[in-house]
Amino acid sequence: MKSKIIAFIVFITFTNFLIAQVNTDSTTLEKVVVKKKTSSLVNIVNDRYASRGMFKNTVNVKMLDYINNPPPPTNLPILEYLRGKLVGVNIERGVNGNYVITSGRFKTLMDEAEVKIYLDEQLVDADFLESIFPRDVALVKYFQPGASMSTALASSSGTLAIYTKKGEDIYNFNDKNDLNNIRKTVDSLKKGKSYL
Repeated sequence: MKSKIIAFIVFITFTNFLIAQVNTDSTTLEKVVVKKKTSSLVNIVNDRYASRGMFKNTVNVKMLDYINNPPPPTNLPILEYLRGKLVGVNIERGVNGNYVITSGRFKTLMDEAEVKIYLDEQLVDADFLESIFPRDVALVKYFQPGASMSTALASSSGTLAIYTKKGEDIYNFNDKNDLNNIRKTVDSLKKGKSYL
């Protein structure tokens, strides 16, 4: 019994010694600063609109964000408006009046250097964009030759991806109260009430 009491006293003494050592060797931080890298506004728009595969890519891609940097009011179709705004993209009208969009590379027998065009990630003909205006567009991305991976031809000639506005981006709200009022009206209509 006496040996158990001595062992217990030694154990308590040793434990107190360890606690004292830990308390003297430790320090308390006065403050901790956590830094988080935030996405740029154009990357946030890209994440909202680009949904899959190569379209998500932002490396070697030129992007025009028309949500945070709206274009001035114009009645020009989007391709006319983009003339000269994307370095390396030549937008011209052909002899028959159709758009010819090239990557600025030299044409060869095997490669016409024509840029592939996607509207909301669907392959379209350039003339299909005749009725799309800058006010309708959220994001324009130009994948330089070699940056896109959709097809061998597209990766050699470049790809132009145009995203039309959707959801709340369709409306240009100068005041968040306008958006809140619209939400209240929509909610009331869902419940069968009306403010009208």
